[in-house]
Amino acid sequence: MYHNKNIKLFPIYKLFAYDYISFYAISTLFLHNVKGISFPNIVLISSIYCLFQVLFQIPSSLLADKIGLKKCIVLGNILCTTGIFTYAITSGFPQIIIGDFQIALGFALKGVSESPFIFTIMRKENLEENFAKIEAKGSSLYFIIEAFAAVIAGYLFVVNPYFPIIISILAMSTATILSLKFDDIKISNSPKQDSSPSSNYFSDMLDSFKFIFRSDRMKALLLFSCVTAGVISVAGSFSKVYLTNIGISSVTFGYIISALSIISAIGSSYQDKFQNKRRKKTLSYISITYSSVFLFVGIPHLIGFNPNILLICGLIVFSLQSFFKGSYRVIMKKYLNNFSSSSIRPKIMSVYYLSEMFGNTVSLFFASRLLGASNIGVAYIICGSIFLVIIILVLEYMRSRIGLKPEQYKKHDILINLNKQDRGLK
Repeated sequence: MYHNKNIKLFPIYKLFAYDYISFYAISTLFLHNVKGISFPNIVLISSIYCLFQVLFQIPSSLLADKIGLKKCIVLGNILCTTGIFTYAITSGFPQIIIGDFQIALGFALKGVSESPFIFTIMRKENLEENFAKIEAKGSSLYFIIEAFAAVIAGYLFVVNPYFPIIISILAMSTATILSLKFDDIKISNSPKQDSSPSSNYFSDMLDSFKFIFRSDRMKALLLFSCVTAGVISVAGSFSKVYLTNIGISSVTFGYIISALSIISAIGSSYQDKFQNKRRKKTLSYISITYSSVFLFVGIPHLIGFNPNILLICGLIVFSLQSFFKGSYRVIMKKYLNNFSSSSIRPKIMSVYYLSEMFGNTVSLFFASRLLGASNIGVAYIICGSIFLVIIILVLEYMRSRIGLKPEQYKKHDILINLNKQDRGLK
C-alpha cells in the first residue's frame, strides 16, 4: 500500500490521460463522414501530427526544465483537451491541423514530464523498483477501458457522431483536474544548469547524439526503427481507410478496433515466447511479414472482390499486423537497452522516438499523396512493394552489425559512459 498521495493518484490519472478514450476507434469515420475530410488528407493529418511531435520534442523538455514537471503535465492536459475540442467545433482541413498542433504539443509535454515526475517521487520514497508496476497499472487500465469504449463508440456514433468525441473531451478534462491535485515536486539543478538551462540542454543532447551515433550497432537499430515505424503507421492509417472504403458500419468498426487492440495486447504478452522461437531473426520476421501482407489486401481490392471477401482478407492481415505490433515495441526496446548503461539509456530512447516520428512523418506524407493519386488497393500494393524492398536493404545493412556475439562487437558499440560526469552516476 502506497502512502504518498501522488503515487496513489497516478494510476487513476493515467487511466484518463493515456490517450483519447473512445475517439480513435471512429476517428477516420468522424473526419470523413462528419467533417468531410478526404481519405488522403486524413492520412496527411497523421503525417503533420508526427512532424509536430518531432518539432516539439526538444522545446517540451526545455519547458519542463523551466516551469517544472507538474505545471508541464497540467499544461499538456489542457492542450490535449482544447485540441480535441477544436476537432469537435470546427470543420475543414486547416482547422483540424490547428487542433493537431495543440494535441501534439500537449502529448509532447506530457511525454517528457509524466514518467520523470512519478519516478522522482518513487525514488524519494525508495520505491523506484515499483515504478514499472505503477506505469503499467495505469496503462493496462486504459487499454481495458479502451477495448470496451471502442465497441460503445461504434453504437454512439450511430446515435450522434459527436458523442464519442464528447466522451474524449470529458475524459481529458478529468485528467486535467486530477493533474491539478498532484503535489508539486522540486528537482534540484546544479548552479551551472540554473544559469543557462537551454544552453546546457542543447549541449548535452548534441554530445549524446555524437556518442550514440559512434555505434554501428545503434545506427543500424535506429535506421530499422525509422523504417519499421513508418510501415506500422501507414498500416494503421490504411486499415481504417480500407474498412471505411468497403462500407463497414460504425458499430462493426468499433468491434473490429476493439478486437485488434486485444490482439496487440496478446502480442505484447507473448513477445518473450515469440522471440525465443525466432531468436536473431525476430526483427527480420516481423518487418518482412508486416510489409509483405500489404499485398494480401491490395491485390483483392484491385481485382474487385466482393466486400465480404475483402473484409475477410482485411481482418486476417490486420490481426497479424496487430499481433506483431504488440510484440515489436517491447522487443525493439530490449535491443536498444542492451549493451548500454543507465546514464545513456534516456538519451538512446529520446533519439529512438525522434527516429520513429521522422519515419512516421515521411511515410505518412508519401502514403497520403499516393492515396490521393490512386485508390486504397493501388496504394496498398505500391507501399507494400516499396516497404518490402527498403526493409530487405536495411536488414542486409544490419546483418554485420546486429545479433553478433558480445565479443564480436567493436568497443564503440558498447554504450557505457557518456562522459566523466556520467561515470559517477548510479
